[in-house]
Amino acid sequence: MNGDIHRSGCHSAGPMDGRGGFTLTELMVVLAIFILLTSLAAFNFLGRAPRARMDGVQEILLNALQTARMKAMAEISTAQVSVVSGEVRVWVDANRNGSLDAGEQGATNLSHTNGLTIAFNTGGSTTLGSFRPDGTFAAVLAGGQTYLAATITASGEPRTNRVIVLASGQVASY
Repeated sequence: MNGDIHRSGCHSAGPMDGRGGFTLTELMVVLAIFILLTSLAAFNFLGRAPRARMDGVQEILLNALQTARMKAMAEISTAQVSVVSGEVRVWVDANRNGSLDAGEQGATNLSHTNGLTIAFNTGGSTTLGSFRPDGTFAAVLAGGQTYLAATITASGEPRTNRVIVLASGQVASY
């Protein structure tokens, strides 16, 4: 024993001996996996945009119709519902002339419906109907139907959203 202590297996790897870090191939594989997962997530996210717009328009239309019914009942008057240039108009018709006058306010703008189609079962009429003071709904409907239906669709989206108003005045969406 000459004073040297030799411990086997305790050799520490230095930065230049080829044992530490990752190889270029390993880094490239991890980067490729990261890019693949990121692109799949982005594609999935962008694919949901039309559905999200449909849901948003459905909610706006549902709220506008429910508000019209509540106003008609609260003010003991009629609340008219019509569509003009993509704008759903809902107002309490104080003078009961069937048209939106200066003192009668209310409009729900659905102009942000790019790529969406909103179709009503009114046979092309711009007047959708009116809520009566008792909460019931009277409509100008095509084919003798007893309920108002709005169908919201998006190009390339297989699902449709609907908002309906029954003659009883009940407003629902599905």
